[in-house]
Amino acid sequence: MLEIRELIRRLQLDETDRQIARDLQVSRKTVRKYRRWAQQHDVLTAPLPDAATLQAQLKTTLPASPPPMSTVIQNSPAVVIENSPPRRVGLESLSHG
Repeated sequence: MLEIRELIRRLQLDETDRQIARDLQVSRKTVRKYRRWAQQHDVLTAPLPDAATLQAQLKTTLPASPPPMSTVIQNSPAVVIENSPPRRVGLESLSHG
């Protein structure tokens, strides 16, 4: 499980997204998401809040992430797009160009 407080602490230390992602074993995209959030809410310049305060602030201000695309595709009904029926091309029409 991602330790958000540790991620924020490292952001405050101005570590790179790549280094944080590698050390915490998360994607750089995840680090970038929390960096943006922390910048928007002035968390990077303020003293590090305790875990409960940080969690409450995240819960009320961080937008929910959509489910992974593979989950959406697997759980959604099939979509059929109706086009004109396929044309059958005979060999004779291909050879006469």
